[in-house]
Amino acid sequence: AGDPFYAAANASLASLNYNVLEEDEDDAHKRKANQLVASEVDAPSVGATAAAAAAMSEAASASHPAPAEGSEEPVSGPPKPGSRMLLSEELRLEKGKLLTDSLTTGRNFMLSFNITPYSKVPAWSSIMRITKTNTDEGHHFDRMPSFFFEPGTTSLFASMDRWGVRNNAFVGSEEELPLGVPTQVTARLEGDSWSLSINGASRHIRSGYTNAKFPSFRNVAVWISDSFHDAADASVSVLNYTILPDSPPTPTLQKMIVRPMRIERGKMLTNKLESGRNFELSFDITPHGKSQDVTSILRLTKTMDNVGHYYDRMPAFFFMPDSLLMHVVMGREGKHEAHTHANVELTLKKTARIVARMEDDIWTLHVNGQQAGKREDYYGVQYPASSNVSVWVGDKFHPAALAFINELNYTALPEKEETGPTIAPVSTMLASTEQQIRAGTKLTEQLTTGQNFEISFTITPTGRVDGWSTVVRLTKTKEVSGHYFDRMPAFHFPPGSTELFGVMGRDDGHETYVASYSELQLGKSVQVTARLEGDIWSLSLDGKVVDTAADYCGRKYVGMKNVSVWLGDLLYAPSNASVSFLNYTILDDDISVADCNRQRNTNTLTLLPLVEPIGKVLISDPRRVQAQRLLVNPLETGPSFEVSFDIKPRSKQANMSSIFTVTKLPADASSTLDNLPSFFFLPQSTTIAAVLDKEGRTYSVSSPYELEINTTSRVIARLKGGRWGLSVNGDVATPVNYDGSPYPDNAVFAVYLGGMQQPPADAYIMSLNYTILSPQGENSADGNAGESGEDAGGGEGANEGAAGSAGENDGKNEGGTSSGDGKSTAPKSPSPGNKETDDGFVVGMSRWLGLLCLLVGLCAFGLLLILMHRWSDDSSGDDGRQVRAN
Repeated sequence: AGDPFYAAANASLASLNYNVLEEDEDDAHKRKANQLVASEVDAPSVGATAAAAAAMSEAASASHPAPAEGSEEPVSGPPKPGSRMLLSEELRLEKGKLLTDSLTTGRNFMLSFNITPYSKVPAWSSIMRITKTNTDEGHHFDRMPSFFFEPGTTSLFASMDRWGVRNNAFVGSEEELPLGVPTQVTARLEGDSWSLSINGASRHIRSGYTNAKFPSFRNVAVWISDSFHDAADASVSVLNYTILPDSPPTPTLQKMIVRPMRIERGKMLTNKLESGRNFELSFDITPHGKSQDVTSILRLTKTMDNVGHYYDRMPAFFFMPDSLLMHVVMGREGKHEAHTHANVELTLKKTARIVARMEDDIWTLHVNGQQAGKREDYYGVQYPASSNVSVWVGDKFHPAALAFINELNYTALPEKEETGPTIAPVSTMLASTEQQIRAGTKLTEQLTTGQNFEISFTITPTGRVDGWSTVVRLTKTKEVSGHYFDRMPAFHFPPGSTELFGVMGRDDGHETYVASYSELQLGKSVQVTARLEGDIWSLSLDGKVVDTAADYCGRKYVGMKNVSVWLGDLLYAPSNASVSFLNYTILDDDISVADCNRQRNTNTLTLLPLVEPIGKVLISDPRRVQAQRLLVNPLETGPSFEVSFDIKPRSKQANMSSIFTVTKLPADASSTLDNLPSFFFLPQSTTIAAVLDKEGRTYSVSSPYELEINTTSRVIARLKGGRWGLSVNGDVATPVNYDGSPYPDNAVFAVYLGGMQQPPADAYIMSLNYTILSPQGENSADGNAGESGEDAGGGEGANEGAAGSAGENDGKNEGGTSSGDGKSTAPKSPSPGNKETDDGFVVGMSRWLGLLCLLVGLCAFGLLLILMHRWSDDSSGDDGRQVRAN
């Protein structure tokens, strides 16, 4: 713009665009692309600007069509380079104005627009924000990028975030933009640099973006002034976003053997190989004998199976019996035993160089530089790239080949762009109208899945099935379970129940699941949503997350094509239920394990309380005990209370297992929960322990016997009158003394199913109530409101024994001693103003007064007998005196 050979023209340029057209195009098409100057800075014309913008957009689209609204790029690979005109006409900025939420971004891109400032705003003012979040800054994808005017100026500030870098990575214009005059702004992220140009002149470049760029994303929002700052007093036009090509991937060589190694049965080299859809595998082999069996040379695998499943042989090399002819298996979708035979036999004690190559449609085998085998028909059905692949020099299923192996190398090759319909939709509606689940109902076999996804449906159970039954299954196999892509995911009901299980396999466990932990009501429709994103596989019912499973980062199944969707499969009985609005949505792939963990993890996913208490009722319907699940928050507590529930144990656990806990918040896995109270099953038992803490001490009372398996028992625990007691089905355990209230002041309390330190009890709990009691009286938890603690314990002596080996003599138990049964007792020192302690004092005085009255009565009765006897003697005369003498 102004060359070094002539004087500069007295003019300015904006929106200079250059388009490479296909050769030998017709003249009319070329004329459209020759619109070089879209607008003149000194004499802007809205109409001319719009026309120029339209011409630029049309010319650019001729070479690189823009993604359509709501369309998706291929599941794997970057989006195609191209331009998208987001805004052509001039638009005045408004705070929080959304332009679009369907932009597809690129790792490398160029963003350009014309801006006309009208005045200066005292504070930071927003021009534009491209984002995937609802936050201003400090998180990934907040600003990708964002443009501002600095306070009180029209100096441009362009912020483009990076992976793992929390400081604002920005470029600026330095000088202020002129008021009332359009200025062209171009920002570009390419290679290592984020740069800003004003009217074609470079103003600022910032480096440090190598290996720190955000990935390509779908459905990105573009805001013409965000909602966090005041809008800049300006207008914007000719807003264009161009995806630039990514640098081609560099093949990665992975060396695994660098010196001769004897092949041995079951010898694993590594389980961390990164495989590719296309790859080259090479090694030297020196045979020193033959075997009468098929012998194993080398196996790459992600499974513990021999043959017939995804990733069993990717590839595997063998020697045929009594021969040095090589048999090579390279599985693929639909034929996991696909193989080729070498057409040349190796020579004993002579080293041969083996090169096997998978590229697009063809699998080839070379021996000493000559092609020795070939197989085609791999296009579109190759195993996808994967991580954590195991390499065995001699597998565990066959005898080891009698040979040495050396120079073993693996190179993942770049994937070539596929042709044909590869674009996957954002969402696929698999079933809209209500359908009854029937065995073998296949909805489709052409679903494209994502590494991350959300699946949702409405289900109405109508009955129970004796065995396991299937609701929905997504699969690439015909196997029940235990292999890659068997359940991706699958939803089932267990025998005789409508509790919903959602199984989503992963590399280290194909049976990982989430569950509803409560039965779905018959005849009632429930909205089910399951989501795999970040580190979490979660299950929601009617919009509330009920269960999660973690540790999916680095272990997820890859996105696949031609996945079958079954509404009731052929492997289990169909569930007695109907399903409607079955929808599958592909979410953005993970870029790395670190990125995956940042996106969604146990810290970022907040589980809301499962229930809203109705009065004293916390749970009404049966619910299986769940690990560390927040049930109620906050819980209203009182110094005297009763906890009652029905429980149905299903089995005994080897260790102490937790039923539920009342605790003060915050509570997390790093801190011990307070038992206020807590209920447990003892190890290898269904004996209930009711535990209540205070000031670092634990007060525990156990049920008088074990609860019956698969039988519902009624449990009542009560703190009242200085006693902590427990009854099961009306049978009362010996209570323990407990002085005062367990609840500290200024604390918030919650109820958790299961505990943090113990595994969850294998039991169903229902009819869980927490009732605040009046502090009057001395009833302990015997399950009958009219009975006292003395009656519940089997008489006064029983209660005295529970209070300590010395009873209550002279206050010697004031420090908190152990009772005769090994349970801790509470301190007995009365505290001023403690009404429960005063009541206990009155009770004690009443006992002594009762004894005193009994003694007085006995004395009066004896005196009366003596007087009557004397009166009888006086009335008997001499005979009476004789008798008295005798």
